[in-house]
Amino acid sequence: MAESARWPVVIDGKIGSLPFHDMSSWGEFEKLVWELVQAVEHLSPCYRYGTPGQAQGGVDIVGRASDGSWSAFQVKQVAEFTAANAKKALDLFVRAPRPHDAARLVIVTSCKGTRTQVREVAHGYQDRYPSLILGEVWDAEHLGQLLRDQPRIVARYFGDEVARRFCDNDALAAFLSTAGTAELGIPIAAADPFGLEIHEAIAAGDDTQGSPLPRYFRRPFDDAIEVAVDQARTGQSVIKILLGDSSTGKSRAAYEAIQRLPEEWRLWHPVGQDDLLGSLDSVAPRTVLWLNEINRYLLSGNTVRDEQVAGRLAELLRNVDRAPVLVLGTAWYEHVSTMTRAPQNESTQRKTLLAGAWIRVPETFSENELSALTEESGQTDDRVLLAARLAESGHVIQYLAGGPAQLECYEMGSPTARAVLEVAMDARRLGHGLDLSAAFLKSVAQAYLTPLQCDLAPPQWFKQAVEYLSTPCRGVRGPLAPVRGFAMTDGQEPSHFRLSDFIELHGRRHRGTVCPTADFWSAAVRCSVDAKDKAAFSRAALARGRMTDAESLAMAAAAEGEGGALFGFAEWITKHGKREDAMLYYELAAEVGDAQAQVVVAWHHERAGRLDDAEAWYRQAMESSGRFDAAVGLASVLTWRGHSKAAARLYERVLESGFFGARAVEYQARWLAKEGRHELALLLTTWSFEAGEGPRSFRTGTQ
Repeated sequence: MAESARWPVVIDGKIGSLPFHDMSSWGEFEKLVWELVQAVEHLSPCYRYGTPGQAQGGVDIVGRASDGSWSAFQVKQVAEFTAANAKKALDLFVRAPRPHDAARLVIVTSCKGTRTQVREVAHGYQDRYPSLILGEVWDAEHLGQLLRDQPRIVARYFGDEVARRFCDNDALAAFLSTAGTAELGIPIAAADPFGLEIHEAIAAGDDTQGSPLPRYFRRPFDDAIEVAVDQARTGQSVIKILLGDSSTGKSRAAYEAIQRLPEEWRLWHPVGQDDLLGSLDSVAPRTVLWLNEINRYLLSGNTVRDEQVAGRLAELLRNVDRAPVLVLGTAWYEHVSTMTRAPQNESTQRKTLLAGAWIRVPETFSENELSALTEESGQTDDRVLLAARLAESGHVIQYLAGGPAQLECYEMGSPTARAVLEVAMDARRLGHGLDLSAAFLKSVAQAYLTPLQCDLAPPQWFKQAVEYLSTPCRGVRGPLAPVRGFAMTDGQEPSHFRLSDFIELHGRRHRGTVCPTADFWSAAVRCSVDAKDKAAFSRAALARGRMTDAESLAMAAAAEGEGGALFGFAEWITKHGKREDAMLYYELAAEVGDAQAQVVVAWHHERAGRLDDAEAWYRQAMESSGRFDAAVGLASVLTWRGHSKAAARLYERVLESGFFGARAVEYQARWLAKEGRHELALLLTTWSFEAGEGPRSFRTGTQ
C-alpha cells in the first residue's frame, strides 16, 4: 500500500462501483475474492481449491470458520449469470463430493446485479436441501459493499486512486493511521500455498476431498532448510536459496519448513523488484521474505538496480535491530551463473549475498527414497504413490507438478492440437503400443475436427500441433513427445510420438465411453506401428460391435504374421452360432501360425476323419507352442491309428507337466465318454486323477 503522504486529507469525488471486468484474468478476480473472504469472514485455513481436470464439485475457494464449519465459494467473472447457470452450479455442489463436507455454498459473480430468477433458483435449492446453506449470491454490488471497508485490497487490485475514491472515509482513516507502521505480509498460517507459487499436484482417482497438497515426504536436503529455520527461531537473520530446475520441489520444501516457525511470524511475498525495493525498509523482525524464483528480483536486466536490491537485502540481514529475518528463495541452475558471475578476484553485491546460501534440491528420488515411499504406503499420499510408480527415472516431483501442466496444455490447445492428443488417448486406451506413428495421428485427427475447423486449420496444422504438444511442462516432457530411436533424415518431422502417462490416465478416465468413428479404424489398418497394434485394435473394434473394422484389422495383422486377432474374430463368430462361417478365419489364422487356431483346425479334421491333416496341424501346434491340447489331440489321432504305445507316452508326458496337463487329459476323457468310447475315457480319467495326487508311472492300457 502507498505511504500515507500519497493520500489527501480531504476525500471526495467518490465512485460507485469497481471495474471487476477490467481485471486481467479470472485468476486475478478469484484471488481478490479469496483475500476478501479471509478479511470479512475470518476463515482459516482458507485456500483456492482443486487442480485443472479435477471434479471440483463447483468449488473454487474453501475455508473453515471459527466454529469448525466449512464454506465453499464458486467464482464467476462473467457479464451475465442466468438461472440455468445457477442451477448448474448448485447441482454440482449438492451432487458431487464436497471438500471437508462443506455445508455452505456462496456463488460469487462479477455481474452488476443478480436476476430475480437466479435468487429464486437458489432459494428453491435451499428449500430442497435444508441441511445445506445454498441461498447466497454475491454480485458486484455486494462485493463493492464489502470492499468499501477494505482499502488495502482495493488498492492492491485497482490502484491507490481507485481506493481513495471508492472506500469509506472511516476505513481510509483507520488504514492511514497505521499505514506507516503496519507490518508487511500475512501470518504464515494464512498463506495460500498456491499463492506462493507452489505447483498444483495431480489427482489420484476421483478423490478431491483431501488436502490441496499431497502429504509431504521428507528428504535429506530438508535438514539443511530446517537448520536455517532453527537459526531464525533463535534470533539470527538468515538467507537460503533452494537450487534446482523446474518442479523439483523447492518451493514446497521451503513452505513445509516455515510451518515450524512460531505463530507470530509473518510472511511477505513481494510481487516484483519494484515492490521489494519500495517496502524493504518496512520489513519487521520475525518476517519470512519469500523470494520464489529469485532471478526475478536480482536479474531484471538493469545491473545497477539488481546490485541495489542485493545490497539492500545484505543490509537487512546484517541489521541486528531488525533480526530475525529469514530470506528464502528458489533458483534454477541456468540463472545461478549469471547471478554470481563476476570478473576473477572481483566481487559483486549479488555474488556476496548469495555466497554459501545454496541448498541443492535433487531432481530425482533415489532408490532408497522410492523404497521408503512404497514401504510407507499406508501413510503416504496416493498422489505421491502414483507418481512414484509412474514417474520416469525417479522424477517424482516433476510428475506430480507436470501432470496438471500437461492437462492445461491439452485444455488450452487449439482444436487441431486437442484432436491430435485425443487420437493418441483413444489409441492407447484401445490397446495400441507406446509408440504412435505421425501418419496415424495426422490421418485420424482430421476426423476429430468439425468441417469448419478443418477448413480453418492452417496448412502446417499438424506440425504446429505436435510442436505445441511436445513443449516441456514444468520439468517433464509435453503431453505428446517425439520418440527417440526411430530413423529420421535431417529436416524431417518426428515420425513417432509417445503419450505421457498422466494424459493417458486422463484419457482412460474421461474418454472410456467414446467409440471412435470409421476413420480411426481405417487409418489403424494403414498406419498402426506393427501387427500387434492392429490385433489389439481388432479386439477393441469387436468389443464395440464394429464387425467390418474388426475383420479388416485382423486381416491386416495376419498379413504381417499375427494370427491372434483372426482367431479371436473366429471365436466371436462361433460364440454367436455361426461355426461354419468361422472355419475360414480359423484356417487363415492357423496358416499364419496361431497355435490356438491350429488346434481348432486339427480338431475339426480329426472329427471329420481326415487324420493326416489333423496330425499335421497338431504337430505344428506342438512344435510352435508346446500346447497340452495339441499333444492330447495328437495322442488321440495316434490312438485312432492303433499306435497305442506312442499315444500313451504322449499322455504320460502331458500328465507329468502338472495341473494344466491333467486338465487337458480330463477334457479329452469327457469328449470320449460323450462319443461312447467309455473304456478309453475311464482309463484317461483314472490317469488324470492319479496325476493330480502326484507322479505316477503310466502303463499302456487297452485303447
